[in-house]
Amino acid sequence: CAEKDTQLVELSGPSDIAGMGVIPFDTPHDVAHSQGFRLEAGERTVGFATDLGRVTPEIWEGLYGADLVFLEANYDEAMLAVSSYPYYLKTRIRSDRGHLSNTDSAQCIRRLALSGTGRFILGHLSKENNTPDLAGQTVRQVLVESGLEEGRDFLLQVARRLEPSQPVCF
Repeated sequence: CAEKDTQLVELSGPSDIAGMGVIPFDTPHDVAHSQGFRLEAGERTVGFATDLGRVTPEIWEGLYGADLVFLEANYDEAMLAVSSYPYYLKTRIRSDRGHLSNTDSAQCIRRLALSGTGRFILGHLSKENNTPDLAGQTVRQVLVESGLEEGRDFLLQVARRLEPSQPVCF
């Protein structure tokens, strides 16, 4: 295969790409230019946010009212606590400029579900400090305890790590 020229496109504001409105928002992570996105196509909206140590007002604005939200559920607190990661790395991951835990993601998703978002995909799970079952179980438990019913009030999927996930129709 011939090498293709690729360019990194940095979005500083709303843009139109392939007929979709793309609205970037900054995410608090310890790397430069970390962003999430709100994608708008016709009547449908998707929010996408990973690499965030906390959910800021700007992130809420980007995700609020979306039909589908892809959100990081990077680590399980108990698994990270006993992992082989060095202390400095555990501290970095848990920080406000690190990643969201399953519990943090569940609280964010709870708030979004109670405001009308009905479809969620969990992604960016740590290979060492999380499992798809644990991430899904944590979020489902919080939603059910809030009086929401899966299949009626929300649909939840965990993105696969090494292969395409199931398509999401909405």
